[in-house]
Amino acid sequence: MPQVHETAYPRIKPDLSPRELEETYSLTREELDFVFKSARTTTTRLGLAVLLKIAQRLGYFPTLAEVRPDIVAHIARFVRFGRRPKASDLTALDQNSVRQRQIELVRNRLGITAWSKVDDDWLAHTADRVADARHHTRDIINALLEEFVHHRIELPAFSTVDRMATTAHTRANARILGRIAGELSDDIKARIDALFVRPAVGAETGWQMLRRDPRKRLRMLADELPAVATSIPRLRDFFSYAQSLNAPEMAELIPEKRYGLAVIYIRGRYYKAMDDAAELYLKRMQKVEN
Repeated sequence: MPQVHETAYPRIKPDLSPRELEETYSLTREELDFVFKSARTTTTRLGLAVLLKIAQRLGYFPTLAEVRPDIVAHIARFVRFGRRPKASDLTALDQNSVRQRQIELVRNRLGITAWSKVDDDWLAHTADRVADARHHTRDIINALLEEFVHHRIELPAFSTVDRMATTAHTRANARILGRIAGELSDDIKARIDALFVRPAVGAETGWQMLRRDPRKRLRMLADELPAVATSIPRLRDFFSYAQSLNAPEMAELIPEKRYGLAVIYIRGRYYKAMDDAAELYLKRMQKVEN
């Protein structure tokens, strides 16, 4: 699971220079007019102003208590708060029923759609489309964030985006393995299943033998297996996963996953063995010539 700092999920910078503070969190005349017309008291104006500037920067609404004190203090000067805001001021604003109304005001001003109003089918379709084109969960998260920003959607909590990306990644892998399994004949499936059956007590399974000498046992089977059309990083992950499973563990997988992983591993193991043999042959020939 990627950490939030490893992704493009927007966060408030841990260190801000005076210039960055001025350029990012100062209010324009139009923004001040909006704040003063929409809130009556100095305290509620402070809350609205902070929500506005933070949403502009992050695309979502953290609690005011989570906002850095120097940012709040900078914004307070624009709304004539009169003193440096205390933590208790911010906590009170977070708990005030006016917060939700102010969030709606900011959404309308910035033209962003609340996360709760986004269509679930659109989200699922977008996540699947992104996951088909990206391999790592981190990259899926970043691509989803780009989609949300492009469509002017309020960003959900990072845990929500991470969960969406992880689920979409799992579905994408299942589709790839399912397509591979769908190309196999019943005969090939039976021959793959036989690899996970121990022929006699104490004997090796075909899956174990494959790890030792794939050329001898699986040449004909490897040549009959379908090519796999997916990214190299994904192939490596599938291969490593299959390699980590023993015969009983492979046998327990659902058929589509078992056959898909087996095809990737058998092809990868066999052709790697062929490459190793070719390299060894070339080295021997070079020695003979020398």
